[in-house]
Amino acid sequence: MDITELARRFEHVSNVIRQIKCLDYTFLVSIESDLVFLRLSYPEKDIHTGQITAQFSRRWVIEYSDSDTKIVETAFAAVQRSMRHRSKEWFLYKGRRVYSPHFSLEARINMCDEKHFDVT
Repeated sequence: MDITELARRFEHVSNVIRQIKCLDYTFLVSIESDLVFLRLSYPEKDIHTGQITAQFSRRWVIEYSDSDTKIVETAFAAVQRSMRHRSKEWFLYKGRRVYSPHFSLEARINMCDEKHFDVT
């Protein structure tokens, strides 16, 4: 894709995204390596420092052929995934984030290996 077409596509996606409002989210559009990305930002307490800082979602690819509907659906999916992540951080049991999305893969594997299963 040539630079003119990439710039046109970036502007189009940006115009669609600018029309979206949801809670405290800021919708960020960027280009990297000829790809258009969507990323969310929102102010929230850092789980380690307790300071309110800008938090960021993962990046979501917007395909060049995506319709406005698909662009908006991608933004909605990004919000849903972010809310799921945030709710796992907010949910405490005995003062601990038992559903933390920040447990490492190795820690999860260790729990499986140690057979920490709930038996009913």
